[in-house]
Amino acid sequence: MIHPTHSKKDLLTLCEVFNIEIEDMYDLRKNKLVIELEKFLDMVDYIEPEEDYYFVDDIEALITYLEKPNPSKSLTITERQCVIDISRDILSYCRRGYDLEISFFNDQDHLLQCAKKIAPYGDISACRRALYLLRRDKKIIPSIEPEFSNKMKKKLEKKEEARKAALGVMRVTQGKFSVEFP
Repeated sequence: MIHPTHSKKDLLTLCEVFNIEIEDMYDLRKNKLVIELEKFLDMVDYIEPEEDYYFVDDIEALITYLEKPNPSKSLTITERQCVIDISRDILSYCRRGYDLEISFFNDQDHLLQCAKKIAPYGDISACRRALYLLRRDKKIIPSIEPEFSNKMKKKLEKKEEARKAALGVMRVTQGKFSVEFP
């Protein structure tokens, strides 16, 4: 039985990673996709081990992963909103020149306490951005680093590689050139 915390998007990603082909899987509703995926997992005895996102060696490990709550969905909606609100307060502090007097925070200890509170939730983009900007504050030593799931680490690495690949490369050519205009 697939745990309900796995979203449709998560299940589709899982199907893509493990090359699970379900007819019209992108058009199915989540409950139908779950039923089809469970049927598929009952019929299959072997899957390729995957060490990038799910760290699954065999079919039993995949089924165990799906039966447990989704590790990236460990927060309730209210807890997530609280983490995002704290991140926004830190972002506001950073954008206002790292000045505690015009910020939400009472003192530097309160700021540090809030930053440490959101650090475990590095999968949330607002937390990553807030802690990234907070690193530039010279009063915060040592800097507080966000914690990521393995899946998010891989996603951020791929994003960085794509960014680097998209950067233009300057090529210098020496010599005489002729430019003509019509």
